[in-house]
Amino acid sequence: MGWTGREDQIVIYHFLDGTGGVDSSIAVRGYVNLFDLFYANDRLNLSETETPLYVQDPQIQAQLDFSRLEGPVQLQACSHLEEAAFPAWKLRQRHDLRKRRD
Repeated sequence: MGWTGREDQIVIYHFLDGTGGVDSSIAVRGYVNLFDLFYANDRLNLSETETPLYVQDPQIQAQLDFSRLEGPVQLQACSHLEEAAFPAWKLRQRHDLRKRRD
């Protein structure tokens, strides 16, 4: 799993942490307890919202870099719903999003 986009636009970084359910000897790059990294980290001041966490602790930066993926070349339509069921504003929104290049 990973994320795309720009670090300075991250609002929420959602992760699922096995906390002990991972065999660190076969993990891709060794086990990183993300809960401890983000929430039990003495280097972070979570109430300091002007300074991003990845600036406060280089290990956060390394984790973000490791899990970052290249963005899609083109956004794909959601196939879970029939487009005929969408309200007009949603059809316009989807059309506009497909044209974006960022």
